Amino acid sequence: MIERRSVQYFGVLHWHARWGRLVFIAVALVGFGLSFPPFTELVTKVFPVIGWLGVLFVAVLLVTWLVSARTHIAEEGLRGDLIRTLLLYRLDPNRRWTPRHANALIQAVDESNLCAKHLGDVMSGDLYQEAERTSGISVPPEEQEQLGEKLSRLWKSRLIKPPRR
Repeated sequence: MIERRSVQYFGVLHWHARWGRLVFIAVALVGFGLSFPPFTELVTKVFPVIGWLGVLFVAVLLVTWLVSARTHIAEEGLRGDLIRTLLLYRLDPNRRWTPRHANALIQAVDESNLCAKHLGDVMSGDLYQEAERTSGISVPPEEQEQLGEKLSRLWKSRLIKPPRR
């Protein structure tokens, strides 16, 4: 026996034939019922309702957009903290830097909204100050300016396989 399933065309869901008939009958009955009152009375009552539904729709869209934007910003902030932590770990001579750490750094940089060079340039000043303050690691200014290039080279080396898109 062939099973009927819903099919989606251009983002619109086509229901089973039974549901389509039920919806058609319901809409026809509502339209038939709305044909009895005078047209002006119908317009004066229906237009405000449609207007308020539009306002509600815009409010739902706005709230959804704000919530999703905050989620993306929070994710990028956590990703930046991870990159900063891995770079501080890399700078510390008392710690062992492994390919696993490098892969985690490359993956975090790859998922970031910023390109590797720009990310390194933005983080370099604060990162080296934090490294000197917390671990006593001092880095010459010439090397501090090259963090973006180093991060870009590391990212381009791709010790991990690039994600499939």
